[in-house]
Amino acid sequence: LRLRFFTGSLGYLLLLIFVYLAGYDQLTRQAVLIMALGVFLEICAMASDSVFQAREKVIYQTTSQIFAAFMYFGLAWFWLSQGWGLMGIVWANLASRGFRLVIVTALVAPLLRAEPLTKTPPSTSLRWLTRMALPVFIASTIGILAFKIDTIMVMAFWGKTETGIYTAGRRLLDLMILVPHMFALAVFPSLQRQHLKSGLNRESLNPMAFKAMKWILLTTVPLAMGAILAAEPMIHLLINGKDFHESITVLRIVMLGLPLISACFVGNRLILTLGLESRLIWISLTSLLVNVCLNIILLPILGARGAAISSVLSLLAAWVVYWRILNLAGLN
Repeated sequence: LRLRFFTGSLGYLLLLIFVYLAGYDQLTRQAVLIMALGVFLEICAMASDSVFQAREKVIYQTTSQIFAAFMYFGLAWFWLSQGWGLMGIVWANLASRGFRLVIVTALVAPLLRAEPLTKTPPSTSLRWLTRMALPVFIASTIGILAFKIDTIMVMAFWGKTETGIYTAGRRLLDLMILVPHMFALAVFPSLQRQHLKSGLNRESLNPMAFKAMKWILLTTVPLAMGAILAAEPMIHLLINGKDFHESITVLRIVMLGLPLISACFVGNRLILTLGLESRLIWISLTSLLVNVCLNIILLPILGARGAAISSVLSLLAAWVVYWRILNLAGLN
């Protein structure tokens, strides 16, 4: 918790300095800082998520995220209908993040009372934890940037209106990835147990890895196709305005990335199981580089649709690198 609080506070401070030096207008500064505050609350909530995963209580994490998603949609729809515009979405995001933090705090408290925290032994000091977690921290930071950089680039190329169109179409993907994310978290302890039981024999993971990949794709491919077919009524339900009609196309494009990011989640857990976490940095860098380069090419021509295409292709590039690393490690 201390480590997450420190990194979150540092990140918010750096962002605060950036938005004032960048010369954003007051409304843009307010929107960015409110969104960043939501990220900070989520960072704190993720400390409890780590406890849930260690105790194999992933259902608690899933429950909090589902309730937060319902709250987000409800508040966003209400505030948009009241004429708040994009700021309604921004405030709904912050409220849902805060609500999730309250839920996980209430759920994690009984676990900590049942097994109280003790003084940290030298072998698991904060310095040791930081050193061991550094590759994952770097990879995760770059990965988040790779996944979100397109929104920043749309703002730089086209301004707030096109950014609103893009984020409105992409928001459903951001919510639906909770499904494969929770699946990958749930299967991770089983992968670890199988790996240890086999005496760290990598080939023994092949059957479980194949099943995990099969089931996650059997779940997310129908979800993606359903969202593509129902894109128009879903966008009209969430956002009432003709200016957001292009969000329908954005939604249909980005949902093609749901099966890809699902496969990447399983690949991520397999790499962590094998102790190859430093390879995650190269995967994240590949995704970031592909996303930025494609956005530079496509954004001036296609606008929000170009950003959506770039996002999907960057996920495809990430999965190709995942596949190659796992193949070289002995997984088929």
